[in-house]
Amino acid sequence: MKKSRPVVVLYLFFLISSPAYAQQDPYLKLWYEKPASQWVEALPVGNGRLGAMVYGDPSCETWQLNENTVWAG
Repeated sequence: MKKSRPVVVLYLFFLISSPAYAQQDPYLKLWYEKPASQWVEALPVGNGRLGAMVYGDPSCETWQLNENTVWAG
């Protein structure tokens, strides 16, 4: 019990202090005046295994999907 107490205290310290460093920078936001009309203007989203390029008018978007087992190149 005595050995685990400092570990618990240290864990709680980092848990409480971490949100103080997670302040958002307003300059790190992407903002566009109009939607992407072409594929080259789209923003890629994904996690490395499944990805998508989303573009077009918000009322009628185009989603181009890609999954890593389909890609051979």
